[in-house]
Amino acid sequence: MDFNSNTYAVVEPSITPTEIRLKSMGEENGGFKQSKTVGINEPYVSVNNYSFSPDAIRNFNLNCSGTIPFLNITVDDTRSNFSVDSFPRDGDVLTFMLSSKNESTFKSIHMDFDILKVANFPADEDGTVRYSFSCKAKIPFLDSEECRHYEADTSLSHMEQEAKHLGLGLVTNIDNTTDTQVRIQPYISHSKFIDNIVESSYISDDAFQKWFIDQYYYLNFIDVNRIFNSKNIMSIQEAQDSLMSFTDPIAVEAGSNDAADNMKTKLVLTNHFRFKGMNNYINKFALENNSAAVVANHGHFRDVQFYDATIEELNEFTVDPLTSENMLDSEEPLRGRRDEDRYLGQIKHKYVGKQDAGEDGMGNVHQNYSFSKIHNFRNNEEASKMRLKLTIASFNPSIYKYQKISVIIYAYSQEKKKAEAIKTQEAEKMGFNERAFKDKGENEQSRVDSFLSGNYIIENIDYSYSKSKGIVQHVTLIRREWPTRYAALL
Repeated sequence: MDFNSNTYAVVEPSITPTEIRLKSMGEENGGFKQSKTVGINEPYVSVNNYSFSPDAIRNFNLNCSGTIPFLNITVDDTRSNFSVDSFPRDGDVLTFMLSSKNESTFKSIHMDFDILKVANFPADEDGTVRYSFSCKAKIPFLDSEECRHYEADTSLSHMEQEAKHLGLGLVTNIDNTTDTQVRIQPYISHSKFIDNIVESSYISDDAFQKWFIDQYYYLNFIDVNRIFNSKNIMSIQEAQDSLMSFTDPIAVEAGSNDAADNMKTKLVLTNHFRFKGMNNYINKFALENNSAAVVANHGHFRDVQFYDATIEELNEFTVDPLTSENMLDSEEPLRGRRDEDRYLGQIKHKYVGKQDAGEDGMGNVHQNYSFSKIHNFRNNEEASKMRLKLTIASFNPSIYKYQKISVIIYAYSQEKKKAEAIKTQEAEKMGFNERAFKDKGENEQSRVDSFLSGNYIIENIDYSYSKSKGIVQHVTLIRREWPTRYAALL
């Protein structure tokens, strides 16, 4: 397997959400394909086998930014009988589905959610009652506090055992870790136990890890630096082959060809006008800079001390955030202003206590335990300094968290196009030739935004719906190195 730029499922989930049953309307005999319309323009929502009609759903937000998905949804009881026998009690769940139009290739989102809170609003004049649900993905026993342990083995092996114990699949791009030790769950939740495993996991000094449970019941254990170091895509032709679709499904009529919803494309997100109406079209984007706050809290470097019980001495090391191996000559890491060396003195200090690895690894932690806890945390913070936030006006199941993806932003205003043309000329004069997605200047309508266009990692994907906007996908992208400011070099 090519673990560099892709993640792979090495364990499949055993959790199965509530089965969704629909009236066939003769679909099995060549009739209207109802199954291709349910969950497309509005999500499918049911509680205790009480299905809310598409027009009853007012809004929802599926938040996948944390370690587990959360769902907030508001519905109208247009039939006025939800409270008769379907109102949730303890242990009841809400079943939610967003359907993939490329169902033979990409999965639909189909999950059960534990209902944390439900409230209803006073009835309208026509008797309609509105319900608001706050929910958390149902992962049995994830919050259970147990006292148990795993025999000495690597974090990768223990993560696989945890996934199987919880009924989750395991997705990873890690083939091995070098952090063998006994791991104990001392009456803490499985969620906290997984936190403990990953925060001190160690592959090498050139790796750092992160975990989360995705919207498909997979526990993800990711070496983030491996994705940053994977090959950069420098042209559309080099991008991975994928499928895209229109906002609305095409192949729904009786006898229609399902292949009509599987249009071949390259894996790229863009705001180019030719892609309007497609599920890889960016209709909004904004840049967020959090650099100063990260540096204020964590510095550019962190000096760390711990007492090494093996040699009975104080041990010290410095965590210097990683940079990409294949950085383009036109890019640079975020290390303060170019005309200042202030960043060299922005150092934080931390004492992390005692470490006992023991002779020949016979202690209670692995050799790099203290280092990896600071190293993993600091590098994940470094990667979050600047984010590009996109909105895609349709459900796109071909993209997932911690996937490397090409983004091409085009400038359409005369002022921006003129500025980009000047910037391109200056870059060429200075010899900066390794620019992602070079603009050949052949299109008078637009020019490539050389600052925002490039290769990113998807940090997060959220989904929302409203009556006015339909289903919208919010994508947060991270990029560790950014294009050089050429004017500052003159």
